[in-house]
Amino acid sequence: MEATRLASVGHTYLSDGQPDKAVEVYRRALELVPEFGQVWVNLAAALNTLGKHTEAADAARQATTCETDSAEAFLNLGAAYGGQGRHDKEIEFYKKALAVKPDFARAHFNLALAFADKGLVADAIQAAKKALDSDGAWAQAHYLLGYCFGVKQMVDSEMKEYRAALELDPSYLDAHRALGAALFSQGKYDESAAAYRRALELSGGQAVDLANLAASLGARGELREAVQHLEKAFETDPDCYEALLNLAALCIARGDLKRAREYAGRAVAAQPERASGYLAQAEALMREKDYDGATAGFKRAVELAPKDLKGHFGLAATLNEAGRPREAIDAAQAGLQIDPQNAEMHYQLGLALNSLKRYKEALEVLAKTVELDRDHAEAHYHRGMAFEARDEPERAIECYTRVIELRPEHFGAHYALGFLYGKIGNNDRALVETRRSVELKPDYHKAHFNLGLAYENLGKIEEAVASYRETVKLKTDYLKAYVKLGALYAKLGENRKSSVAYKKAIELKPDQAQLYGKLAQVLKALGKADEAKAAYETYQKLKG
Repeated sequence: MEATRLASVGHTYLSDGQPDKAVEVYRRALELVPEFGQVWVNLAAALNTLGKHTEAADAARQATTCETDSAEAFLNLGAAYGGQGRHDKEIEFYKKALAVKPDFARAHFNLALAFADKGLVADAIQAAKKALDSDGAWAQAHYLLGYCFGVKQMVDSEMKEYRAALELDPSYLDAHRALGAALFSQGKYDESAAAYRRALELSGGQAVDLANLAASLGARGELREAVQHLEKAFETDPDCYEALLNLAALCIARGDLKRAREYAGRAVAAQPERASGYLAQAEALMREKDYDGATAGFKRAVELAPKDLKGHFGLAATLNEAGRPREAIDAAQAGLQIDPQNAEMHYQLGLALNSLKRYKEALEVLAKTVELDRDHAEAHYHRGMAFEARDEPERAIECYTRVIELRPEHFGAHYALGFLYGKIGNNDRALVETRRSVELKPDYHKAHFNLGLAYENLGKIEEAVASYRETVKLKTDYLKAYVKLGALYAKLGENRKSSVAYKKAIELKPDQAQLYGKLAQVLKALGKADEAKAAYETYQKLKG
């Protein structure tokens, strides 16, 4: 039969990557047999390949009139709608295809792509897994699943899927690139460099791969080779977006924020429709504490990629750091609408609530953070701060202790523990923690002051005096330390030093009656009756 022969020829053309010739042959077959359902399906596939999605939709609908339960017809109709950007209709017809043929791997895969395009990442993951259940040896499905895990910041799962894709297809260029990016994000620069080198080999020296490799080399300190690769990238493509972004990232890592802004700005100028340039620019501005500029950059990134959590996270973090917690709450909640199980977005929301002294709500949100990421040290730390603010020292101590288990050199946790142990009367532990806080931050005056308190509470007066003296060396106007020195010097019988300390305290706080009373006592002990009398009279006057 001639129509059947033509259908076979058309299929050969389509398989050989000649969809235009396939369309011509399929149309000739349909002139002979207008009700040839499979040919309508194949015609729709060829037209979709050519990007003629309106014609493809017409062909696919014609196929469904010939074969009402054709999964392939529904698949191609869904693909045609997808090509037109009508993702709801696209999803509808992929689901119809799966209702007819539940183990249809291509329909599951296309459905996963459609969900991903709509930002429905959790649904995309489930659909991609079903595609792999139907066809486990499908490199593209593993790659898509890896991409979705990456969006959800599940990096270990992301890398596992990229590696699975590469086991099936070692020449899969995009999988090498994506694996390199994931490894880079985890600080595994040797492995990311290896992935990018392989991508460079496969691409024949494309600028993007030169730029990516340069970023890994730069991150592991091989700056000369990194610069050489970037120069090659710019020779290949003077406006190479990835090269500009990676230069910006490299400069941020090295603290050269001015140049980072320059490169990120060039990336934005080269491709103003891409969010990643604005993200890099905003990160540099944030680190420079230009919070207005950073906020504008992150907002623009969110406009361009509203489903990308990086923009929402950067915006929330910037607003928190800028002391704008109400706006940070809005940004964090927008991120949580995209991914309700994202630990970092819960953390930013908890920070903002803590800043507003909404401690009960903050504790609930931060509890969710550590439920999702039990090793999130900063979430435990800020839970401790909330419990401390609610005057629940024992629970705060539990949180700060967990922080130190995760990050033994966390100054804030040691500092807080020293204060809280002193508050509940555990002076030995207070001394241990305050000593450690001084070791970690020897230039912080309050750490030395708290160490003085710990020594004083243990009756170690000379050690306490030494700590208070160190406090006023670091901050010459710290009133509390002078008051403590005045009292302890008097206790040690060193009344001259005591009087000097009290006089300095009075310079800082001349309207505090008690200071004059203490000074009067010390001056009297020194035999300075007139000065003692004057100090006492001032005490009486201020006391009223």
